[in-house]
Formats: sequence, structure tokens, C-alpha cells
Amino acid sequence: MIKRFKDKLDSFTNLEDRIFYMILGISIIVNVLTILFTALENTGVFSLVTSVFSLVFFLILLYLSLALDKIKACRLIFVYFLNCLILPVGFITSGGIDSGVPLYLLAGLFLIVPILREPSRTIAFSISFILDCVIICLSYFFMPGTDNSIDIAEELCPKLSSSARIVDVLSSFAFMTIFVCGCTIVILMAYRTEREKGRALVEKMAYLEKRDELTDLYDRHYFFTRIEKMHNTELFKSDLYYLALLDIDNFKQINDKYGNLFGDMALKKIADELNKTMDEYSGEIVARYSGDEFIYLISAVSLDVAATRIERIRRIVEDITFENHPDIKLSISSGVTACSNFEDMTSLLAATDHMLGIAKKNGRNQVVTEADYS
Repeated sequence: MIKRFKDKLDSFTNLEDRIFYMILGISIIVNVLTILFTALENTGVFSLVTSVFSLVFFLILLYLSLALDKIKACRLIFVYFLNCLILPVGFITSGGIDSGVPLYLLAGLFLIVPILREPSRTIAFSISFILDCVIICLSYFFMPGTDNSIDIAEELCPKLSSSARIVDVLSSFAFMTIFVCGCTIVILMAYRTEREKGRALVEKMAYLEKRDELTDLYDRHYFFTRIEKMHNTELFKSDLYYLALLDIDNFKQINDKYGNLFGDMALKKIADELNKTMDEYSGEIVARYSGDEFIYLISAVSLDVAATRIERIRRIVEDITFENHPDIKLSISSGVTACSNFEDMTSLLAATDHMLGIAKKNGRNQVVTEADYS
């Protein structure tokens, strides 16, 4: 059951469910300690029976919540059972206001807040609070030793001696301190987990927002957003950046012949190679430009070095193999231009696309630079 408890705890996405399971576990531990001290203090058979009954119920509730997966119903049952039955009966059978049980009543109210949501939380808290006030007031009339006490069997409502009362209050204080501190730690841990999940989700959403879903490269929009930030600063006024357009040769025929799933696989393989070569620390960025085209902003000391890097990628693409289709050979065509030769992105893109067109016209599977046709 412990392993199932842990697995179940790890599977929760709901904060209240996670807190409930952890608090239920703490409740079972505290309940066991309470039974031991109740037996040692000899505060009455009914007090002991109440503690044992509550432990059995908690274990049954744990089993049912694990087996039937009715977590919301179990949360409600736990709160009402604890605050409207177990704790009031325990209050009466353990010595009432002279015992340490009022601390248990307070802890029971405390548990309602993190376990339930509105409006169930307000309803449960109101009912439990009113019931606690009523039984505390009524204890004045029937608990042994009070001026207006009713003649009730000592076994049901024992009158504690001074020393027993001190021991009971101290033990109750110790148990409830452990319980409340444990529950608080549990709540903070659950909150921290939720917060980390939320932060991870935000980071993932931010990551996906600028990435192409299929290739995991940056998308076209993010590419041009980055380029715009560099406009008139680094991009067109230095000899450090070069633009390359890469196109997969005969991709439409490959897609038509082998299907879109294979086409997607081919795109991913090429995108992986492009990702490996990109150096973001030097300001490089590579993105999926269109269906079978990629755009690459390269940082290099010269056009020849930039073209050499794209040529290396072209050769890597030639060597890509597919286990189910060993006969297929991929290739790419590319055009490369120096950003410093242009004053705006429109003319830069047009020139790079022209170089790519020449590479295709000359037979594909090659890299063409503006230096080749200057």
C-alpha cells in the first residue's frame, strides 16, 4: 500500500488532492501515537475505542481512495468524519475541556482549509466550528467534576486527575504540534511542487512559442524578431554575419512517393544536423523558413568560412540514411550572402534566395555564394 500511496501521490496534478493524501498519511501516524498514549494514560475504554475506530476508518478511506479513485468524495468524507464525528466523540470520551482534545478540534478546523475548495470549504468549516463551540459549551453541563454535571458512567467520561490532565494536555500539545507542523510542511512542499510545475509549464510554453513544432528549430516569426533586434547595429554594419537559405532537393517528390510521415522524418533529421552546428553564443540562429526550407544566420570571419560550414552540412545531409529506405539519398541546395553588403532585410533575403535559385538551376546539391557570381 505504501508504494501505491507514493505512486498515487506522484500522479496528482491537483494541489488539494496531493495535500489530502499527505495529510491522510500524517493523520494515520498521529492516530497510532494517540492510541498508544491513550492506552498508557488509561483515560477510558471509550476513548481508546474511538481512537482505534478512527484509525481503522482512515485506513479504509486510504484504501478506497486508492482502489476506487474517488478522491474528491474521499476528501469530503475525511473532513466531515473527522470534524463532526471522531473529534467531538473523542472530546467527550477523553475528559472534555479538562483534556488536551480541544487542540485536536483546532487541528481539525485547520485541515479543512487546504483540503477543500469553495464553496465546500466554507460550508464544512462553518458546520464544524459551530459543532465544536456547542460541545465545548455542553461539556460544562455533563462532564464529571463540573457544578452542573450529569451522572454519566466514569468509563464514558473519565475525570482526569491533576497529573493525568497535565500528561494528557502535554501529549496532545506534542502530537498536535507535530501534526500541524507536518501538515504545514506538506502544504508548503505541495505548493512548491505546484509552483515549480507552473514555472516549468510557463517555460515550456515560452519555448514552444518560438519553436517549430515538427523540427524543434526556431520558427520563422522568432527568427525575424531576432533579426529585427540586430537591424542597423550588428547585422548590416559588420563583416561577422552571413545569411544562408537551404532547400531540400526534390522534397515534394519524396513526400508524394513515401508519404508525409517519412517526409517529416527527413525534415527532423536535417533539422537535427542544423541544430548541432548552430552556435547561439556567437549570435547565430537557424529556423524553419517554410515547408522544406531553412534559414540560417551564420557568424563567421568571411564568406568563404560561412560557405564552408554550409558545405559541411550539405555533405552530412548526403550521408543521412534511413533503415527502412536504404535507397533514399537526401540532398540540399543553398545560397549564402554577406549581410554587410545590404542595407535591409528585404534586399538581403532577395539576394540569398537568388543564390539558392542558381544552385537549383545548376543541378541542385550544391552551395552557391554571391562571390561566385560577382
